[in-house]
Amino acid sequence: MDSVRVNLGTRSYEIAFGDGSEDFALFLSRCCPRSGKCFFVADEHTVPFAKNLAQSFGSHATLAVIPSGESSKSMTQATELYTRLASLPADRQ
Repeated sequence: MDSVRVNLGTRSYEIAFGDGSEDFALFLSRCCPRSGKCFFVADEHTVPFAKNLAQSFGSHATLAVIPSGESSKSMTQATELYTRLASLPADRQ
Protein backbone atom coordinates (compact mmCIF):
# COMPACT_ATOMS: atom_id res chain seq x y z
CA MET A 1 0.00 0.00 0.00
CA ASP A 2 1.24 3.45 -0.88
CA SER A 3 0.44 6.67 0.89
CA VAL A 4 0.70 10.41 0.43
CA ARG A 5 1.06 12.81 3.34
CA VAL A 6 -1.08 15.96 3.22
CA ASN A 7 0.85 18.54 5.20
CA LEU A 8 -1.53 20.89 6.97
CA GLY A 9 0.37 21.54 10.17
CA THR A 10 -1.61 20.21 13.12
CA ARG A 11 -4.34 18.99 10.74
CA SER A 12 -1.99 16.84 8.60
CA TYR A 13 -3.11 13.38 7.52
CA GLU A 14 -2.20 10.44 5.29
CA ILE A 15 -4.08 9.27 2.22
CA ALA A 16 -3.51 5.57 1.61
CA PHE A 17 -4.19 3.83 -1.67
CA GLY A 18 -3.71 0.41 -3.14
CA ASP A 19 -5.13 -1.96 -5.67
CA GLY A 20 -6.86 -4.69 -3.72
CA SER A 21 -8.74 -5.79 -0.65
CA GLU A 22 -5.53 -7.12 0.93
CA ASP A 23 -4.10 -3.60 0.89
CA PHE A 24 -7.26 -2.17 2.44
CA ALA A 25 -7.38 -4.84 5.13
CA LEU A 26 -3.77 -4.06 6.03
CA PHE A 27 -4.59 -0.34 6.08
CA LEU A 28 -7.52 -0.91 8.44
CA SER A 29 -5.46 -3.05 10.78
CA ARG A 30 -2.80 -0.32 10.96
CA CYS A 31 -5.28 2.54 11.42
CA CYS A 32 -7.48 0.75 13.92
CA PRO A 33 -5.22 -1.72 15.72
CA ARG A 34 -7.55 -2.05 18.71
CA SER A 35 -10.65 -2.63 16.61
CA GLY A 36 -11.83 -6.20 16.73
CA LYS A 37 -14.98 -5.82 14.64
CA CYS A 38 -15.86 -4.32 11.29
CA PHE A 39 -19.20 -3.49 9.66
CA PHE A 40 -18.97 -3.18 5.87
CA VAL A 41 -21.67 -1.77 3.61
CA ALA A 42 -21.66 -2.62 -0.09
CA ASP A 43 -24.03 -2.44 -3.02
CA GLU A 44 -24.51 -5.05 -5.72
CA HIS A 45 -21.62 -3.62 -7.73
CA THR A 46 -19.06 -3.62 -4.92
CA VAL A 47 -20.11 -6.79 -3.09
CA PRO A 48 -17.35 -9.01 -4.58
CA PHE A 49 -14.67 -6.62 -3.26
CA ALA A 50 -16.48 -6.24 0.07
CA LYS A 51 -16.87 -10.01 0.52
CA ASN A 52 -13.12 -10.49 0.07
CA LEU A 53 -12.46 -7.71 2.54
CA ALA A 54 -14.93 -9.05 5.09
CA GLN A 55 -13.47 -12.55 4.77
CA SER A 56 -10.03 -11.18 5.61
CA PHE A 57 -11.47 -10.12 8.99
CA GLY A 58 -13.07 -13.51 9.58
CA SER A 59 -15.84 -13.86 12.11
CA HIS A 60 -15.29 -10.29 13.31
CA ALA A 61 -16.81 -8.80 10.14
CA THR A 62 -20.39 -8.16 9.18
CA LEU A 63 -21.36 -7.36 5.61
CA ALA A 64 -24.56 -5.51 4.75
CA VAL A 65 -25.52 -5.48 1.07
CA ILE A 66 -27.88 -2.75 -0.09
CA PRO A 67 -29.40 -2.13 -3.51
CA SER A 68 -27.39 0.13 -5.78
CA GLY A 69 -28.74 3.43 -6.98
CA GLU A 70 -30.41 6.53 -5.67
CA SER A 71 -33.22 4.62 -3.97
CA SER A 72 -30.75 3.40 -1.35
CA LYS A 73 -29.92 6.95 -0.33
CA SER A 74 -32.91 7.19 1.96
CA MET A 75 -33.86 7.39 5.60
CA THR A 76 -35.49 3.97 5.24
CA GLN A 77 -32.20 2.40 4.15
CA ALA A 78 -30.27 4.28 6.84
CA THR A 79 -32.72 3.02 9.46
CA GLU A 80 -32.26 -0.55 8.26
CA LEU A 81 -28.46 -0.21 8.49
CA TYR A 82 -28.61 1.37 11.95
CA THR A 83 -31.00 -1.36 13.13
CA ARG A 84 -28.64 -4.04 11.88
CA LEU A 85 -25.67 -2.30 13.48
CA ALA A 86 -27.55 -1.95 16.77
CA SER A 87 -28.27 -5.69 16.78
CA LEU A 88 -24.54 -6.37 16.90
CA PRO A 89 -22.33 -5.71 19.89
CA ALA A 90 -21.07 -2.63 18.02
CA ASP A 91 -19.20 0.30 19.47
CA ARG A 92 -16.84 2.98 18.17
CA GLN A 93 -13.73 1.15 19.29
